[in-house]
Amino acid sequence: MVGIPALRAILQAQADSPPSEAAATHVPEGVASLRALADELAKKDHGLVMVMGKGGVGKTTIAAALAVALTKRGKSVHLSTTDPAAHLASTLEGQMPGLEVSRIDPVAETQRYIDKVMASRGKDLDEAGRALMLEDLRSPCTEEVAVFHAFSRTVTEARSAFVVLDTAPTGHTLLLMDATGAYHRQMTHAFEGTASARVVTPLMNATISIGVLAQLTGCTVPTIRYYEEIDLLPAGPRTDAGRRVYAEAAVKRLTFIRRCRDFGFSIDQVRELVSLVDQPDRPCVEVRDIASGHLTEVRKKLAELKALEASLSAFVVSCDTACAGGCAVDCTILEDLAHPPEAARLVAVGSCCGASTNRTEGATP
Repeated sequence: MVGIPALRAILQAQADSPPSEAAATHVPEGVASLRALADELAKKDHGLVMVMGKGGVGKTTIAAALAVALTKRGKSVHLSTTDPAAHLASTLEGQMPGLEVSRIDPVAETQRYIDKVMASRGKDLDEAGRALMLEDLRSPCTEEVAVFHAFSRTVTEARSAFVVLDTAPTGHTLLLMDATGAYHRQMTHAFEGTASARVVTPLMNATISIGVLAQLTGCTVPTIRYYEEIDLLPAGPRTDAGRRVYAEAAVKRLTFIRRCRDFGFSIDQVRELVSLVDQPDRPCVEVRDIASGHLTEVRKKLAELKALEASLSAFVVSCDTACAGGCAVDCTILEDLAHPPEAARLVAVGSCCGASTNRTEGATP
């Protein structure tokens, strides 16, 4: 980025003075300056910038300069690096309001990940079990997963601020991107034998499409759009390409809605339950009252189903007794269904089996 003339001047043995200012600031034709790039990026309130390339080409310098330029334009910026060399601290001297500088340290992140797993999944294990789990976590895959966790957490900040990532040299960056496979293998192993077969990473949550949201929650895309239309589910923001994207909150909300519908709660009841989730200070007795009212409705339906069961049973017994084995035209079930239930009558039925029976339906008129 310093320009060919400046690089040539440095390499020429006869050069007794530093390159001229014009040479040092030369920008190849057709390439926008860093200032123009910063101006273009600053038109938005947030974004992710990943400075990539092989080692020694000035990624750290460009990343730091771009982060400072965005900060000077009033943006909140997080400048981070995945480069093992970690030259950010020496490149940026001092602190700057609005600019956060960090480094993804593989050793520290791996230990943090191990501590988290041991505290959660290992808390109920005996000493032998904890030792076995700890041995399993010492695999090379663990470091890849831990670094990807940290990388994902940093990237998700781009939803509300600018994140500038000074990536490691290309080879290291490709390994980091490949960590998604390691993450998937680790999570699949962790959930082996359980009902859950879906894995969502923090990075996925930053830009989940409606199709992925449907897959994660078991809902259909039309159902999701319907819930958005009736304001039961907040519509996701649109990308520059016009696609809606969703975050972790949408996954949780849609899962909650689907569970409510699985229990038979009406849309109005679900809406009220959602409002109770959004207002946690409201008394839980309101939730109890909604569930109690729904329970009453369910019991009423059960009573109706019991009555229906008895009627159908009577149909079957009547047919077995009077006409089973004959023609459909003489079937007692079809005869019963041909008359309105409120009509009271004494019907003489000629059995299709050759017998004759009298049946009373309702009260005598």
